Amino acid sequence: MGNLPPAAVLTPDADIRELFMELVAIPSPSGRERVLAQQIADWLSDAGVQSRFDGTGTRNGSDAGNLIATVPGAPELPTLLFVAHMDTVESGVEPVRPHHGEDGVIRSAGETILGADNKSAVAALMRACRAAQRLPAPRRPTVIAALTSREESGRMGASLLDTEALGVDCAFCVDGSQPIGTVITRALGQTTFVVAVHGRAAHAAANPEGGVDAIATAAEAIAAIPLGRQPGGGSASVAAIVGGSVIDRLGSDETPVREALAAAPTNSVPDVAFLRGEVRGYSVEAIERTTDGIEQTFRRTCDARGATCEWTRDRERMVPPLPGAPESRALAMVRAAVAGLPEVDLELREAQATLEANYLAASVDVVAVASGGRGPHQTSESIAVAELEQLEALLTAIVALAGGRAGS
Repeated sequence: MGNLPPAAVLTPDADIRELFMELVAIPSPSGRERVLAQQIADWLSDAGVQSRFDGTGTRNGSDAGNLIATVPGAPELPTLLFVAHMDTVESGVEPVRPHHGEDGVIRSAGETILGADNKSAVAALMRACRAAQRLPAPRRPTVIAALTSREESGRMGASLLDTEALGVDCAFCVDGSQPIGTVITRALGQTTFVVAVHGRAAHAAANPEGGVDAIATAAEAIAAIPLGRQPGGGSASVAAIVGGSVIDRLGSDETPVREALAAAPTNSVPDVAFLRGEVRGYSVEAIERTTDGIEQTFRRTCDARGATCEWTRDRERMVPPLPGAPESRALAMVRAAVAGLPEVDLELREAQATLEANYLAASVDVVAVASGGRGPHQTSESIAVAELEQLEALLTAIVALAGGRAGS
């Protein structure tokens, strides 16, 4: 995909359905959010809401970074942070052509994703900011909408938000293809690791006894590790392994693996193997315990076979767990807002995944609020107009309740 085309101007007074359909028609593949972000900034400006780009694109490879919109409120009222990501997975064909069916459901024309993940949340947040701006100043909490970049490609813009500098009291990450009213209070953290196993090369036929097989050593260690589901609900996996002479043939030219294997000599005991894996857990302690166990298994196995290993943790990209808090103020606000919406039911869930909310949990009271829709990342993706309306009503109700009002 080359440069993105100029986008049509978003309609200032569009309702949630119209705004959503206009947003999904603007391509915003992960890392190339700028065209969409500028249109959002212009729309917000027309609504009297100021926004700014935070400059974090240089850190996560986005051409936009995060767009931060702020509706100033009464200083004695709380500051609420709402987070939604602007990017989508690649649409496949440009542009997305949304279609509103007679059944009240919006779908793509069938050749692309729709982009409800996460433009349903973006549309609802834009309109919630507009509604907040119109509240009387004494009854208006400060509302910050962080429209983030690169969520879909794992270099989450939410991880670069400075909630302390923003003065946030509680936060709501709006994402997830579950029914409106679903709240994720607990989600897995994640760490990744790389292991290099070093053996000793020898001729595979003439002197196999003189070698130490790095691949066999790695395989023995993997077999000894309890991969899969871990006690407490976490997980562990080894996702990739490569070793032996094939490594030299997997260069920067992206030689296909089958070709590299076909060309690799078979007459030597492999002296090196590389592995990459991950560990997830609902607490830092659980993640560290499982990861330490894997490292110890590799070291014991290597020692027993006369090999050595190099163990590397990617701590810079570790995702902290979202541990959940029964006394969460954010959860209490969602609960109160849902109570005033008869068509919405509250459901609390855990996520066996990592979310943008994970990055905020260490510094602020946060929950993840579902944004509706079904079939994300697929050409069958869809969302009902009723879900868009419910999501807007939910976010607007949270803002109104924070200002001491039972409705907007």
